[in-house]
Amino acid sequence: MSVPPIVWNESRLNDVLVSLESGSRPKGGSTVSSGEIPSLGGEHVQRNGTISVSDLKLIPRDYYIKMKRGKVKKGDVLLVKDGATTGKVGIVRPDYPHNEVAVNEHVFICRVKPNLLLPEYLFYHMFSSMGQKQILNNFHGSAIGGINQDFADNYVIHFPSLAVQRKIVTILEKAEETKLLRAQANELTQKLLQSVFFEMFGEPTKNTKAWAIRKLGELGHWTSGGTPSRAVMAYFDGEIPWYTTGELNDFYLDDSIEHVSQIALESSSAKLFPPGTLLIGMYDTAALKMGILTIPSSSNQACAAFLPKKGEMDSLFALHLLKIMKPTFLSSRRGVRQKNLSQTIIKEFKVPLPPYSLQLQFHQIADMINLEYTNQLQISHELTELTNALVKQAFTGELVA
Repeated sequence: MSVPPIVWNESRLNDVLVSLESGSRPKGGSTVSSGEIPSLGGEHVQRNGTISVSDLKLIPRDYYIKMKRGKVKKGDVLLVKDGATTGKVGIVRPDYPHNEVAVNEHVFICRVKPNLLLPEYLFYHMFSSMGQKQILNNFHGSAIGGINQDFADNYVIHFPSLAVQRKIVTILEKAEETKLLRAQANELTQKLLQSVFFEMFGEPTKNTKAWAIRKLGELGHWTSGGTPSRAVMAYFDGEIPWYTTGELNDFYLDDSIEHVSQIALESSSAKLFPPGTLLIGMYDTAALKMGILTIPSSSNQACAAFLPKKGEMDSLFALHLLKIMKPTFLSSRRGVRQKNLSQTIIKEFKVPLPPYSLQLQFHQIADMINLEYTNQLQISHELTELTNALVKQAFTGELVA
């Protein structure tokens, strides 16, 4: 007895949503003590698709009751709509501990029509590289620009029956659970490396070993990236890695989601940075996210690019130094609606500078630890590639055909 073929539907995102809306906050914003109801912003949508319960900002209950838009329900898919992390997507799982929750003006709520889509299916679709590309193709403005509701008219989604969607979601959830276990092992390795740093250099914020103090601007070459026009398709059809701050998640950066062409660099403010360059996020919640380039690459203008002077500062030492001093330096951010750093501000940061020879010793020890970390990352990348392959197969009908 033959199995009937799976029927795939094609639709614009708008047509499969009950609502697409963002929220608001009272005049003066929200703080940890300004109310009773959590107000979620872009910083609460995590890179792994979960919704954070930490550092929640609060709005008054009477304001929440009067809100006509922006109230969150279990199963909602949340999408960051502006700023440096535009496109970040998460889902409010049934076990999220707060029943009364809102979003602020920086986040879209995507609520599906339950007769057409499972919310988990939409989440995985938007979380995939295919989905992210569709979202970012609608990005407008500068690095602190974003997307508007029109993106949902341009976003195309293919979906089978609800029963088949459930099978797809179950497979993808198992793959994500495996990735989470690997991420926890990676985190333990990074904590070991931080302990080595403190042993060798002391606590850098207090400069407990009394090293010489220098400004970062004196310690290397500084520049920033740029964004080629998305109106020219050939600009984003190349082989040169082009990073956004959302991708600055590893010590070392060896590939990016998007790639640009040589003509894109020649026709915009984007530049080619050499290996060893430290990319540093400057805007909003991505401020001081970092990664070191392993191959010639480029970035958008939300990244500062720092190439340390040989003989004075080592890139890997610089990355760990700034990670540890990050809470102190974030207090230098400027802005009202959005707190940002700038290249000028970062270059003024004062840091302790141990002898270069000692930095290199740390680098050697770190490389030994990173060898294990790299092996773990390789497994993580392989799991990511497997998951991406599963996602591609899922959304093209090959996985359950």
